[in-house]
Parts: sequence; structure tokens; C-alpha cells
Amino acid sequence: MVTGSLIDITGTPCEVVIETVGPVHYPDNLAELYPSNFLLRKSNAVSYMGVPLLDTENRILGNLAVLDTRPMPKEPRGLNIMKIFAARASAELQRLRAEAEVRQREVKLRRIIETAGEGFMLLDREYKIIDVNDAICKISGFNRDEMIGKTPLHFSPDHYKNFLWENRKGLSSGLTDEFECIMVSKEGRTIPVLDHSNLLRNDEGEIIGKMAFITDLTAQKKSLTLAAGIEKRLLPQEKPQVYGIDIDGRTLSCDEVGGNYFDFFWDQNCQHNQYGVVVGDVMGNGVDAALIMATARTFYTSTPLNVAIQHR
Repeated sequence: MVTGSLIDITGTPCEVVIETVGPVHYPDNLAELYPSNFLLRKSNAVSYMGVPLLDTENRILGNLAVLDTRPMPKEPRGLNIMKIFAARASAELQRLRAEAEVRQREVKLRRIIETAGEGFMLLDREYKIIDVNDAICKISGFNRDEMIGKTPLHFSPDHYKNFLWENRKGLSSGLTDEFECIMVSKEGRTIPVLDHSNLLRNDEGEIIGKMAFITDLTAQKKSLTLAAGIEKRLLPQEKPQVYGIDIDGRTLSCDEVGGNYFDFFWDQNCQHNQYGVVVGDVMGNGVDAALIMATARTFYTSTPLNVAIQHR
């Protein structure tokens, strides 16, 4: 194992090794060469040999040195042994640095995941949960130990398990990386969530697992339900009573809210016994389409019927 600490090498033979990026050998009289170096005088060293530690790109990592209280004659065998040990020490230093960098990245990633507002699940290739963060525990009510080793099916309502099973190939192949689903909390409460997933692959491209970020949609769904109620109230609550004609209307959005609109104009809105119907369909669905629909309704309901018909 290679260990060490930072030492000031100014005015030492080690400084020469680092500057020349090559082996340095002082067979004798070391103290005379560096008379101002206290550590050399204290060690009673008279000879020195040092070689640089280089990484795979020939960048300096440090140096490996030996001191002796006796003269160290020049001998190729001794220098070769030092180079062998230096190569081994360099490899070990690079391994330790690589492991330290990996640990730092893991700590950083763990800190990001733990502090994220979204729930996080790490799944293996068998679709079993091998790691979670605090957010998903708060969403579900289960603690970490209760979730590890389970599959998402354990936290899904019975009717939704069938959906997950029937679509398992698409979900496990990465074809579907974002979809809405339902979780069941520890108390039995159903929770609408958004699952955003990514497959994990090894260096050969093989799937080794999956990570999923889970967003609780409860508050959003409540807001959309409220918006849907308001949208429905914007539609006509009564149908015209016109002799000889049966009139009715209905709109059904594929999302909670949409951009479909229809309305009737009669009675006080009519002029010269006119009767009108307006039908609109905003491209797309969701809140944006609903806002456009509400704007269009405001225009038609605030415009006299004969003008509205001309605009139509």
C-alpha cells in the first residue's frame, strides 16, 4: 500500500528529480551538496537515489527515493530495481486516486439524490429495487428497508399491476421513459405519480438496471380537477328549446382539461329570431388549450349574436 504526506522538497535532491523528470543519483557526500538542508543533516544521509513517479501520460505524480548513511555506488541493477518499484508505486497511486474520484462522485451523486424533491428508485435487471432516497419514502410512507428487494408492482393497485405486466417489455426496454402511474401508500392511499426512467447499461451496452425519478402529482391533479370543474361550468348549462328540433351537446376531454368548446345562442341573445351554435376545438389539450378556449368563450358571449355569426 502506498501512503504519504506532502513535504516541501525545495532545496532537496527530490526537487531535482521532479524538475528533470528523470532518475537522480548521488553516491556520496550528500550533506556537502545540500549543506543548508536540516533534515538531510539530521538523518546523517550520505547518499541518495530517486526516480520520478509518472502516470500513463507521463505526468509527474511524485517521486520514489532512498537515502543511505553509507555510500551508494553506481550500479545499474540498483537503478533498475528502483524503476520497477516506481512503476508499481505509480500504478498504486493512480488506482488510489481513481478510487478516491469515484468515491467523491458517488458521494456527490448520493447528496444530489438525497436532497432531490423527486422520489428516486434504483432497479436491477430483475426489476427489483436496490436503492431509494428519502423523498420516495415520504411519498409512499414506506421506509427504505421496506422497499429494498421489492418491485414496483408491490406498490401498485391491483388493476394497475395488469397494466405494468402487459407493458413490461416496453417499460424495461426504454421505449417508454415517462408515463403517469399510480402508487399505493403504506396507509392504502392511491397516489398519482409521474415516472421518468432511464435504463442503465454496462460498457458492452447490456441493460444492467434502471433508475426512476418519481414525482407526486397529487397537488397538480387537484388543481386540474378544480380547473376541469370551472371549464365545465363555462359550457352551456341549458339547451335551447326550439320547436321541431332536438338539441343537445356534450364534450369529453382526454385529459383533465382541454380545449373543446361549444355554446348555444337563443332567447335574449337572439336578434330577429336568429338561433346560433358555436363549436370550437383548440389544437392540443391541457391547461394551455383550456385558457384559449376560455378566451374564445369570452369573445362569443360578449358579442351580439348577429356579429358573432358574421365572425364565425
